Amino acid sequence: MLVSNCTQAIAADLLATALDNMDRHGELPVVLHVHDNAVAEVREDDADRLLPIFKAAMLDAPAWTKGLPLDAAVAAETRFS
Repeated sequence: MLVSNCTQAIAADLLATALDNMDRHGELPVVLHVHDNAVAEVREDDADRLLPIFKAAMLDAPAWTKGLPLDAAVAAETRFS
């Protein structure tokens, strides 16, 4: 239980950091986040340009995560699934 709680706390911190990163960017308005997913609603014309920025925001983790293997899968979709 202790390890699970620590893991979930780290995951929550990483998502909060990613949401802050997206908010600071200005072009990634997050409209939904569930567990370890975030959804930004953008114009369809801008989606391909913003995908790498979205991924960078997800992976720009705090210094204390150095050495933690992180990755993010991003996609442009018309619906969250």
